[in-house]
Amino acid sequence: LDTSSGMSPFLLSVDPLSLFSFNKIRNAKNGIYGYHNQSINSKAKYFASKMSKRWKSISKKEKERLFRYEGKSLWKYAMPTFNFLYSKDYLYVLGYHYELCKRILKEENISKIVLTSQNNLFEKCMIAAGKEYNIPVLIIQHGIGLGTFKSVDVIQREKFAVWGEC
Repeated sequence: LDTSSGMSPFLLSVDPLSLFSFNKIRNAKNGIYGYHNQSINSKAKYFASKMSKRWKSISKKEKERLFRYEGKSLWKYAMPTFNFLYSKDYLYVLGYHYELCKRILKEENISKIVLTSQNNLFEKCMIAAGKEYNIPVLIIQHGIGLGTFKSVDVIQREKFAVWGEC
């Protein structure tokens, strides 16, 4: 890292909540949940409620039409996943982490983001928050699987550091 630019690294500790999280969070120097405030909570609740209602307002008939392939409805197979992804609980977690990322980027005056993945919820929220604030994102490859399978994520302005030829 070139420190002559006046930049210094800001390492943020992120751990998915689990039985072991308390000790990890408690011992982390910079943990994401230290940025929690009531405004983030309120925004996440509003987002979750609004988006969940919008999903529920789409009729079953319309969802069956949207999930049709070669004349057959695939909705019954997709329904559990989509109902989970548009559930108020999941949307709250998504909105909460997105708002948390925005606050971290603003409060810490982050000018560049370096991640080791783009796959998990936190990383996706950080990428989206970075895009909102026009902050460049570098994703460092940490396994041989990256690029092996087609991704649903559209790479736009993010940059990837990879091994070998790309």
